[in-house]
Amino acid sequence: MRAARSFDFNAYLQLCRPLNAVMAALGMTIGYLLAFQPTQMGIMRVGEWAFPLIQPFSEIFNLNFFLTLFSIIFIISGGQAINDYFDRDVDAKQKKTRPIPSGKVSPENALLFSMILFAAGNILALLVQSPTQLTFPIAIFFSFLFVIYSAFMQRLKFAGNVVVALGVGFTYLFGASAVQLTPLVLAVSLAPFFANWAREIIKDVEDKEMDRGNKLSLPLITGQKNVEIITAVVLLAGVVAGYLPAIFFNAGTAYFVIVTLANTRFFRAWMQLQLNHPGEAASAMKHGMLIALVAQLTLLLG
Repeated sequence: MRAARSFDFNAYLQLCRPLNAVMAALGMTIGYLLAFQPTQMGIMRVGEWAFPLIQPFSEIFNLNFFLTLFSIIFIISGGQAINDYFDRDVDAKQKKTRPIPSGKVSPENALLFSMILFAAGNILALLVQSPTQLTFPIAIFFSFLFVIYSAFMQRLKFAGNVVVALGVGFTYLFGASAVQLTPLVLAVSLAPFFANWAREIIKDVEDKEMDRGNKLSLPLITGQKNVEIITAVVLLAGVVAGYLPAIFFNAGTAYFVIVTLANTRFFRAWMQLQLNHPGEAASAMKHGMLIALVAQLTLLLG
């Protein structure tokens, strides 16, 4: 490993994996906006949503929103940075262009950087004035979960798959916690959780030989056939969860149609996995998740 050079902004940005932070911010924003859904007799319906025609933008995109937004960006970025810190020895062999093995960022500075990001994210979450009083506890919980995963569970990829998926689902709940946690947001967060869990398993199939001797993943523990069964169960749960807003919250035709299109990509992913094409399966999962994200955005239109 080469000696670390002077401060390299791009290297620190690479440590954060900004695309992941952007996606987390988007999930948080969706959860936040959906939490403005009015409740009538304990049942919330998308078509009854008051935003944006009734509530002024200044009442929605207020200080709480921006505190929550930057909080999740910092926490997710901190999780990515500390993951690189603890994964530096493996990266030195397999991903030599990453900031730490390339010498652009020292391990010590990467660790310090992640701690600063975690601290900033949690301080911002503490400042959120929410009736739920859950924003800070959620931030603390997931910050510790990301640290524990990176420090002690890196070799246990099968457990890491769940942590990664939980991290995706948490973005929706985190956003809603700044307003109110509603059944609709809980329902919307389930499908991304299961879809990401399935995609992580499929990616482990693709990385099976690279992980052999280094990490424990489901494909290495259970074998191909059992992985296909597990993936099918997780995907089926995701498909069912994806229809919950349509079944219980009157999400509308557009949502139903787009979610169904997403589910066809998930089905294709499972078929590609059965054909032993994990790369194509992971790609199909990614496309399906992007389509499902579009479906979630339609919920904001009422």
